[in-house]
Amino acid sequence: VLRGELSALASPPDPIAWAVFQLNLARIYEAQAEARGRDRGEHAHAAEALLAALDVFSENGLRSLADLAATDLERLRERC
Repeated sequence: VLRGELSALASPPDPIAWAVFQLNLARIYEAQAEARGRDRGEHAHAAEALLAALDVFSENGLRSLADLAATDLERLRERC
């Protein structure tokens, strides 16, 4: 349910809040893949969400949030 709600947010009025939602959505995708024991596209979706969040954070000068997104993306890449 939460994944559905987060992915349905196409263009909220606050891009930073949307990017934070993307960080959380990426974590949900990762948790689903881990719970199943196999990847059915969740890692690709997580990477897309993290890249989008990284772009928004970088564009708005939010370095710590950009670093968080970059760290999560690197961790995801190391796993796959």
